[in-house]
Amino acid sequence: LWGLWTFYIVSGQHPKAEETASMLRGLGERTGDVAIGVAGLTAHGAARLMRGHITDGRRALEEALASYDREAHGPLALQLGQDLGAMCLSFLTWAHVHAGEDDQATQRASEADALADALAQPSTRAFVDTVLGTWSCVAGDPSEAARRAEVVVQLAAQMGMPHWDAQARIVRGWSRALGGESAVEDIRAGVEALTAMGSMATMTLYWAGLAEAELAAGRLDEARAAVREAAAYLARSDE
Repeated sequence: LWGLWTFYIVSGQHPKAEETASMLRGLGERTGDVAIGVAGLTAHGAARLMRGHITDGRRALEEALASYDREAHGPLALQLGQDLGAMCLSFLTWAHVHAGEDDQATQRASEADALADALAQPSTRAFVDTVLGTWSCVAGDPSEAARRAEVVVQLAAQMGMPHWDAQARIVRGWSRALGGESAVEDIRAGVEALTAMGSMATMTLYWAGLAEAELAAGRLDEARAAVREAAAYLARSDE
């Protein structure tokens, strides 16, 4: 079920991702298995967040964190791709920033960093810095976004993680655009790499970043095209 959820959410099939997350959450409740329960709540929270249900997503992610235990659940990253606690903390920054709760977002980011450092898992570190780099762009902090993107680009090169590399290049380009630099090609290359591998989750954010960069470069038609891409994807994915 976790694998199916991952496939659906990464490929931008958000209603199916939420349905699968509910099945996983139900399995945790029926079995009483805490790890499955944490995974189910994390998946459900992320799926709701992706569809714009910020309060519901936040509630599920916070509930997952309340049952998360680093010693017991940290090793599960081998099966799941990254650590559940770090996922919850990172995604909560998005929930907080969309609610205008900047202090809470900053606190969650600090907690996510501390957990990623303690776990020392490359994939978890890449996940945390990519999500927090995106949060920094949305929050209007280009220097922090750029710092995190560089960490991921270097780590992805060392460990062979093209998915995180593509997302980090988008974040890096977006941060440069926010700082007034020309960064269209970096963002576009990252977007094209992601879509080529079928990775579509959060593309509404990334096409927004591309549109912002195109506007900064004075390319109005290209900015409109990026917004149209985002709108078409939103219509079919319910992101």
